[in-house]
Amino acid sequence: MTNATSLRKARQSLLALAVGCAALPAAAQFSVGAGAGLDQARIDCVGSFACDRRDAHVKLQAGWRIADAVELQAVYFDAGRFRGGDRTSSGIDFGGRLKVSGVGLTAGHRWNLAAPWSVVARAGIASVRTRFDYADPYGGSVSETTTQ
Repeated sequence: MTNATSLRKARQSLLALAVGCAALPAAAQFSVGAGAGLDQARIDCVGSFACDRRDAHVKLQAGWRIADAVELQAVYFDAGRFRGGDRTSSGIDFGGRLKVSGVGLTAGHRWNLAAPWSVVARAGIASVRTRFDYADPYGGSVSETTTQ
């Protein structure tokens, strides 16, 4: 199974979890959320390739409250697509498109202070995939997945 296939399956699973959680009768124990916004990447540009440092990001999350103070949360994010380039040490320009996305799982604990105030601490794991698709005439792509 390739990284792209496993990331696609993870997105589909998270979406199915979010839809399933929203339909359950005990919905007070489940939460579903989404967010979106604008990104600006710190990416190098060279004159021979188009440069685009701005895009939008998307975040989907589904949570399950196990107890009043404990919650699990699954997260998917797409940090956008950017265009840029650089110059190799031998002086050859290259460019292409960069894409960043990932999935994660967190556990959190909530301390209620005074209504409606509370403090939450979370710890978790995330798998982040970075992919660079080279522009013509080079073609091809390079990707790296890290777990943190």
